[in-house]
Amino acid sequence: MIIPSERVIDDMDLCIVFSNAIDNAINACDFVAEREPYITISAVQKGQFFMIEIENSCNKEQKKESVSGIGLQNSC
Repeated sequence: MIIPSERVIDDMDLCIVFSNAIDNAINACDFVAEREPYITISAVQKGQFFMIEIENSCNKEQKKESVSGIGLQNSC
């Protein structure tokens, strides 16, 4: 993945978003039993938008019974 040196997002905010999303993907892979777990990460900047896509092998919708973290609130 190539992240442009001139970004539309602050370095710290970018780290927070990546960390949160990757942590969620890793946790979701804990639910994969029938095949090898995987995580695919891609990012692209188009104009004023920086888009991140993180895909994992979990196809199960997780039902949260409680809040486990502060999520993206810490990047605001």
